[in-house]
Amino acid sequence: MVSLFDVGISKVRFGLVQFSHFNELEFKLDKYTSKSDVIKAIENVRQISGNTRTGAALAYMKPLFEETRRPAVPCHLVILTDGQSQDSVKESAMKLREDQINIYAIGVRGANTTQLYEIAGVKNRVYFVHDFDSLKDIKNEVVREICTEEACKEMKADVMFLLDSSSSIGDENFQKMKNFTRELVNIIYVGADRMQIGVVQFSHEPKEEFKLNTYSTKRDILSAIDGISPLQSSTLTGEALKFMLKYFQASGGSRHAVKKVLILITDGESQDEVEGPARVLRHKGIIIYSVGVFNANKTQLEEISGKRERVFYVENFDILSQIKSDLIFEMCTSPPDDKCKRVERLDIVFVMDSSGSIDVVQYQAMKNFTIALVKQSNVGPDGVQFGALKYSDEPVELFYLNKYTTKLGITEAIERDDPLGQRTYTAKALIHSEMFFTEKHGSRKSKGVPQVLIVITDGQSHDTHMLGDVAQRLRNEGITIYAIGVAGANRNELVTMAGSEDKCFYVDTFGGLQNLTANITDNMCDISVPECPKKADVIFLMDGSRNIDEEDFRIMKDFVTSVISPAVIAQNTKIGFALYGGVYKEEFNLGIFPNRSELEFKIQSIKQIKGHQSNIENALEKVKLNFQPEKGSRIHENVQQVLVVIMAGRTTSRAARAAESLRKKGVDIYAIGVGNVDQSQLTQITGSSSRKYAVDDFSNLKTIKKRLVDVICEDNRKGKHP
Repeated sequence: MVSLFDVGISKVRFGLVQFSHFNELEFKLDKYTSKSDVIKAIENVRQISGNTRTGAALAYMKPLFEETRRPAVPCHLVILTDGQSQDSVKESAMKLREDQINIYAIGVRGANTTQLYEIAGVKNRVYFVHDFDSLKDIKNEVVREICTEEACKEMKADVMFLLDSSSSIGDENFQKMKNFTRELVNIIYVGADRMQIGVVQFSHEPKEEFKLNTYSTKRDILSAIDGISPLQSSTLTGEALKFMLKYFQASGGSRHAVKKVLILITDGESQDEVEGPARVLRHKGIIIYSVGVFNANKTQLEEISGKRERVFYVENFDILSQIKSDLIFEMCTSPPDDKCKRVERLDIVFVMDSSGSIDVVQYQAMKNFTIALVKQSNVGPDGVQFGALKYSDEPVELFYLNKYTTKLGITEAIERDDPLGQRTYTAKALIHSEMFFTEKHGSRKSKGVPQVLIVITDGQSHDTHMLGDVAQRLRNEGITIYAIGVAGANRNELVTMAGSEDKCFYVDTFGGLQNLTANITDNMCDISVPECPKKADVIFLMDGSRNIDEEDFRIMKDFVTSVISPAVIAQNTKIGFALYGGVYKEEFNLGIFPNRSELEFKIQSIKQIKGHQSNIENALEKVKLNFQPEKGSRIHENVQQVLVVIMAGRTTSRAARAAESLRKKGVDIYAIGVGNVDQSQLTQITGSSSRKYAVDDFSNLKTIKKRLVDVICEDNRKGKHP
């Protein structure tokens, strides 16, 4: 255990006493100041033997702590025993705990569990193993408990629980879910200046149980949880997530500049779309932990939390308590917003309000914000490129995308800049920004690299009447706009520029910009995509029936084009394409169009096929024939074989057998369902819930591109592919 701590005179200190019917002081807390010295001293300890008088040993510890403890430093006592004490332990242990000494009782083999509880005082500080060899299995757990308690003790947070109470759970399991929630609440430190707790349950609709500021004591919270009765209907997690946003606002009891956490506990698959509502919450700085039980859809849990490390899964409600420490540790020790680690390639242009309403200090805060984004990025001609312009009455270029290739060059250029003064003409600045997104000035749009514009303003534009058309034109050109408003910014203008609420951010002061850094980088993570480094053979099988209108069919083709762009798929990847409806139609075989521009042109020229029926079973049987050498496949060269199926609406056929035949052939199948698609059929096709995706409508296809490519590339890296 010592090896897991940072030992030092002003860090963690250790002392050691062994006991039997008498006590032997090996070394005090202030004896050693290095980890190596502590470990060496422990190795030199020799067993004293004798009878077991644990109560006397606990009494012996009290003056030792009093002699060497430091002011305001937490004190912990870890006691290991394998037998029953021959004297009482209760009173001496209580006196230690009254002195704010946390006791962890570890019992081995013949230890008396009742005495262990009397020593520790609380259940979560008691550990038991059947033999001494098993002690190594709990060391991380004990250390984590110690560290978690200290981290949680200092943490301020607003924590909302979202409990699934649909009919699939039942009364008994819902009670176990409530017990788990109680256990979590029991561990954390509740209070108006510590953690606030609120609870919402959901089924076909969400129901508020209590807000964050309803109760200020742990006793009242636990009592309120006990009184919750389940709703017992269908599972609409997406609607519940939408409902949760208001609880992380002042009206819902949330506090300013406090860590915001949502803990979802569910046992099933949502019958509505979850990714969009969850994304909105995360982009508002809310950390979501998803706890799934048994039939919970793991893909949906990841969509909700956004990160795998924030997803916890157990096979049944009886073992929920096993993840309690892991969840609390993650919640109390993770930073409010983790830095993004996956902004692979982007072209980013800053458009900075430099008008007279912004003084030098405020302008410096804006520059600091942009510099923070630069520092968190992988800057370079093959990574993230930055450009910048400032504006007031007129726009002024600071530097184009291809001007600087290092963080230092970019940050120095931003630091040198001074505000212009004068008035705010935001639309004029956006018009001027269009030239930044050209190949001449470094844009890699033609290579499929996502284009991003970040506009920062503190006032209302003098050319508001032009703003909507200009912003729409930029977005139509594939440029994602993030609109950041400060103080006097017009919130309606922010939405007009960004095109949606989830790309708008607002802070009351320029100093508050620093709190947005993680949110903005998290957004950019979502639109940035990796390049798959290894070769693959990828066939897209798309619903082309007349059930889909022309505009939605075009959106599907745009989605496929974005996935196969050079910025996403390696150049040595072959692409094939087929449609299905009432009939199957092969559009082109693997590798027929090695030139990407020709490939994209061919995809865009594809027409829908006749018929309103969608026979996916027949399509899967037919497309299997395309995964062979005479059709361009490199299956015998051990190249990854991929089939991406895009389904819209319900199909009239069964697909399990045909899909299984493809998978046995070595084809990885990824299925995307749009609208009213049978979720179980998607799973039958892919063979794994981690390879299926569902969106409410065609416009949301773009939201899953990164996750789809991430999973395909991850499978590529894990597979035996050259």
